[in-house]
Amino acid sequence: MQTINVNPQILKELGVQPFDVADYLQTDEDIVEYLSQVLSEGDTDELVRAIGYVAKARGMSQIAKDSGLGRTSLYKSFALGAQPRFETVVKVMCAGGLELQATPSTLASVRSSKAVCKIEMKTVDPSEGVY
Repeated sequence: MQTINVNPQILKELGVQPFDVADYLQTDEDIVEYLSQVLSEGDTDELVRAIGYVAKARGMSQIAKDSGLGRTSLYKSFALGAQPRFETVVKVMCAGGLELQATPSTLASVRSSKAVCKIEMKTVDPSEGVY
């Protein structure tokens, strides 16, 4: 994906508002659907960014508090091109009330010899402390 830099002042003059995915992740259902779509595309870089958007939508300060991680380091961990540790991803997801769950695929055929699995997202109560 190519990034195009645009002068923010010109956008403001044109009345263009900045787009932030986090603004549209208002319900648990929105978040689960969004992450499921990102997972189905198989792009791990996009998944990392998506989890960052979810953390922002849930409130980065609260996620930092609940995960025991620093707010600034969370922004860096889920920025474009970042490669956070899996432990960090899991802590953030749990703090955001999400868990990963692997289920058998319902696909009739498996391409070549690669195993296929489906990962479902569901919301959980972060107070349960499932890390």
